[in-house]
Amino acid sequence: MRVQVTPERVELSEDNAVEVFVTVHNTGSLIGGYHLRVLGADPSWVVLESENLSLFPNTAQTVRALIRIPQGVAAGERRIAVQVRELTPPQAISIAEVELVVPPSETLKLTLTPMTVVGGSSGTFGVILENSGNTSIVAPLAGTDAEDVLRFRFVPPTLTLAPGDQAIADLKVKGPRRWFGSPVVRAFGIGLQPPAEGPAEPPATEPATTPAHPGEGPPPDGGAPATPTNTGKPLASDEPLATGTLLQKPRLSRGALSLLSLLLAATVFATVITIAFSALVGQSAQDRNLAIQVAAARNSVAIAGTSTLGGTVVLLTDGAPVAGVTVELFDAAATTTPVKQTATGDDGTWKIDNLPSGSYLFRVNGAGFVQIWYPQALAASDATVITVQVGQQITDLQVTLGGLPASVSGQVVGTDVAGAVLTVQVPVEFLPPDPADVAAAAAAPVAGGDPGGAVLKTVPIGSDGAFEVTDIPSPRIYDLVVTKPGFAPEKQRIDLAAGESRTDVQLRLRTGDGLISGTVSGPDGPLGGVVITATTGSNKVETVSLTQGDVGSFTLRGLVTPATYTVTATSPGFTPQTSTLTLADGQKLTGVQLTVARSSGSLTGTVTTLPDNAPAAGVTVTIAGGATTVQTVTQSTGTVGGWMIGGLPIPSTYTVTFSRADLQSQTVAVTLDAAGNLSSGSAASGVSGNSIAVAMTSAFAVISGVVSQLEADSSTQPVGEALVSLSSGTDTYTVTSASQPADAVGSYLVAGVKPGSYTLAVSRRGTSPTSVIVSVVAGQALTYYPVLIQPASIAGTVTDRSGGTLGGLQVLLFKASAYPTESQQSTTTDAKGGYRFDEVDAPQAYVVEVRSATAGALGSATLVLAASQQAILDITVGPPPSTVTTTAVPAPNPAPPAVPPVGGGG
Repeated sequence: MRVQVTPERVELSEDNAVEVFVTVHNTGSLIGGYHLRVLGADPSWVVLESENLSLFPNTAQTVRALIRIPQGVAAGERRIAVQVRELTPPQAISIAEVELVVPPSETLKLTLTPMTVVGGSSGTFGVILENSGNTSIVAPLAGTDAEDVLRFRFVPPTLTLAPGDQAIADLKVKGPRRWFGSPVVRAFGIGLQPPAEGPAEPPATEPATTPAHPGEGPPPDGGAPATPTNTGKPLASDEPLATGTLLQKPRLSRGALSLLSLLLAATVFATVITIAFSALVGQSAQDRNLAIQVAAARNSVAIAGTSTLGGTVVLLTDGAPVAGVTVELFDAAATTTPVKQTATGDDGTWKIDNLPSGSYLFRVNGAGFVQIWYPQALAASDATVITVQVGQQITDLQVTLGGLPASVSGQVVGTDVAGAVLTVQVPVEFLPPDPADVAAAAAAPVAGGDPGGAVLKTVPIGSDGAFEVTDIPSPRIYDLVVTKPGFAPEKQRIDLAAGESRTDVQLRLRTGDGLISGTVSGPDGPLGGVVITATTGSNKVETVSLTQGDVGSFTLRGLVTPATYTVTATSPGFTPQTSTLTLADGQKLTGVQLTVARSSGSLTGTVTTLPDNAPAAGVTVTIAGGATTVQTVTQSTGTVGGWMIGGLPIPSTYTVTFSRADLQSQTVAVTLDAAGNLSSGSAASGVSGNSIAVAMTSAFAVISGVVSQLEADSSTQPVGEALVSLSSGTDTYTVTSASQPADAVGSYLVAGVKPGSYTLAVSRRGTSPTSVIVSVVAGQALTYYPVLIQPASIAGTVTDRSGGTLGGLQVLLFKASAYPTESQQSTTTDAKGGYRFDEVDAPQAYVVEVRSATAGALGSATLVLAASQQAILDITVGPPPSTVTTTAVPAPNPAPPAVPPVGGGG
């Protein structure tokens, strides 16, 4: 099985929806069934075009999955996985990941309260900001007016808001005020400053002695340093986010002139009060100025050095890395403003370098997660200080981040839900290697049956069916399982984001007192190991037919009634069989008969060799038909020569070819019908049932026989050391006849002879060769018994000059080239002076010498001996010096004996 997901990384569109295409390839040799599901996403987010597939071998199918992420999900990267589980052997599981990128969406709502302030030269407003987007927003505030006469001071000047956060800033608006006349209406707008084009400069602070505006006195707050102000700065957008009005009254109104005298009288009293409080006000201003100066001095210090801090942020629930959360680094002595900050990468790692030596604290926070100070503190006072020296690198700081507690609430519906139990559990496939970090994660029995997985919480269900589970660790995938004795368990999988509050979850409790039982059969009778599934809505019950005892029987228990079920029987190699059965209240339906037909066929057989019908191992068996071609090899162990190939599409016609390098190939044509059986049209030789028996012959010939030699008495005797050669001009084979053991003398065997015509020649020392033309075909066993004529010999008589015979003398036979150092044979004359040398190598030139034990050499003679010549060589010798005369009377060569006819066999 091979799974491919396209695309592997995708950015969500404006409607937060994306299409993913999953292609499943069946790389096996059998029809495969597959089940698809998407992990890491709430089931309600995913719509699969098809959850189940059935594929023929070497085919593929693509399934479309529509994934829609709800609005409000935090920006960043999310990983989901597509799991494909093979329902047929080898029941493999493949998981392919998809990376979803949720693009940032900045939505900022700004409200001014009150919208109008009546005052003198200045007025104070409140600015309320709400981040309704899915990413953090840095909001540098700015104000503008059409006349460009107003000055705006925001406290603080810049706000940072996480998704869903609200913040409030104070705004003081100040402008020139009339001495006399009517009130002046000054309209203004507020919004965000546009991004700076150049390097950002630190905002200037105005010393306490500097007037807030030319020609004006000290700030009205008593001399405190002014918060950075701006006059008529442009906004980031063409339109302000909020508008307001400052209604300025003149300094002296009509009523004010009439009261001037009264004010003069009160001046004396005011002077006394001012003197009384001047010391207190001055001391407060000095303390505030000092704090601001200290903060400004600290912020002005450049953060630069050669040290590095870094580490990893992982999830508390499963140890997975957390990407896109903020890591803020603080001076250990000042934890109000971070000196540097960064974000974790895809692998959850972070690093901050170019740090001076010193002591630091850091904290990690992100949308939906609890803010944690290193290593696991909720407040800076409980955090661990990290001290780095110059150039030191500390990169193994790990923080375990837990999501804000999640909650799930909803309703269990059904006819009688009171007494049911809702279980929140971590699915087995999502359990961490060490589940100790999951609260109450030990698997525990659940009422109505253990649904599997690690149990997190259980909640009893009342008669109204309502439930709420709080303080659930997040983010994580959970199964909600509702059970009750006598009812079918109901399970729903949810994927909780960090801090999510999931509502309106509905689970249905169904009665489970029904039963369906029966027998499943195949083409050959009752069939065991068949998966029987009964499905109604989201409720599914599954069992397997028996393989022993009452083979093929099955029972489906705990079925919800009343209901209509789709009962499906599936088994590898068979076509799924589906039936629709309806159960009344509490009905137990028995005697159901299910029949499955083969979805693929198989062929088996044996291969032997002729002529002895020996099992043939290592024979290649190739089955071809249409687009299907499969191969196997006959067994060399167990059932030697046996073979089997399954998973063949039916009905179809196939050619079965048997081949091995040393054997003649054979081909058999067969037809498998719709039931996977060999049809009557396949009644070829050796075909029986679904088995094919083949006897193969050798691709070569064999020539054997016995080499004999004609003796002097016309009889023949087997002889060894005869050279037997077989030649066709392009191929030559040579063997030697056996000289032992005694019962095999003269036998020879030439194996592996290619079909064709050959000259078979036999030769042996001392005799004339013989030859014959033979032709052989593949698989033939040819026998040929060649007979050689009598070999050459030398015989004669040794006499003296008077004609008397000389017995007891030594006679030596030398090759002329080796005379007188190396003799070939030796003998002694008999009483009549006769001697004889048999089986003499010929043709050859020889010297025959006569010696006396006392006088040495007495005489010699030479002759050239022809093949198979029976030479007579008489030698006359006398006392030394002697004259030796020789007479060589060659015997006529006997006619070659009749050659027995060439015999064949095999």
